[in-house]
Amino acid sequence: MTTATQTEVISVRAEGGTVAITGDTDATRHSGEVTLTDDSHLSLHVAPKSALSISCESASVTVRNVTGPIVIRTESGDVVCEGAGSLDIATESGDVSARSTVGAVVVRTENGDVAVDGAGGLLDVATESGDVRARGIGHAVVVRTNNSDVALSEAGASVDIATESGDVEVVDVGGVLVVRTESGNVVADTVGGGIDIGTESGDIVGRLIGANAVVRTEAGDITLDGKTCSIVDAETESGDAYLDLGVEARACSARSEAGNVTVRLARGAGADVILVSESGEVVSTATVVGREVRDDGQNRLEGRIGDGGCAIDVHTESGDITLLEASSDS
Repeated sequence: MTTATQTEVISVRAEGGTVAITGDTDATRHSGEVTLTDDSHLSLHVAPKSALSISCESASVTVRNVTGPIVIRTESGDVVCEGAGSLDIATESGDVSARSTVGAVVVRTENGDVAVDGAGGLLDVATESGDVRARGIGHAVVVRTNNSDVALSEAGASVDIATESGDVEVVDVGGVLVVRTESGNVVADTVGGGIDIGTESGDIVGRLIGANAVVRTEAGDITLDGKTCSIVDAETESGDAYLDLGVEARACSARSEAGNVTVRLARGAGADVILVSESGEVVSTATVVGREVRDDGQNRLEGRIGDGGCAIDVHTESGDITLLEASSDS
């Protein structure tokens, strides 16, 4: 085994299926392994379609324009990859950056940030405390993290994110978005396949959501622009909920214990409504043909708006319920 000094630069080049070590060092006179010090630099030049497997303890790794599958294992070094065919990366404390990957990207890190810009296949990331940023993902996305923020944009398929205490922001997803977090806020913007979001103490904001929207939070507020939703299902214990429905909405269900719930109908849209609050107020600015009941402190409004249509069912314990009709310029 040969150890390189701090000033040595060792080059390794693939030649005809073999690996040749060159350079003005003692390594050129040995055929065994080469061990590099902290300040050494190893440069490896291979054919573009090569498959690479790299393992090191504390070194950073950079790979560019190798279109074969790449496997990298390092304990404390950063990893940078550009133009890879596919990536399988594991590091304990290093950051990971991947750009323009043709196929799948799989990353495992305990304490490093992950940044992925462009991947044609699956993106699968798991990290303990590093933040995750990704965009331009052509296939499904799976992210698992304990104490990290997640920011994702431009995903062509389904997205599944779970984090304990980090915020999540997702923009422009073609498939279904599923998010689970304990104490983080969630923002979902332009999701074609619908959303299924649950958080214990964070706020939830949804805009331009297609298909169905299911949102759950214990202590956070819910704000949903559901103008393109077919079905809305919202639940919060102590937070307020504001649900904006479009003309294509078929059903809206909302539950709250101590939070207020506001539902806004598209102008001219019909609905069949059941609004019940055990101790809060029930108010509608739209004309409801039916009956309003106040019995033992419970307020209940049940009836039809216009020709009926969207089934609106809202229940609260102590929160107020407000049903609004959008103005003509909304």
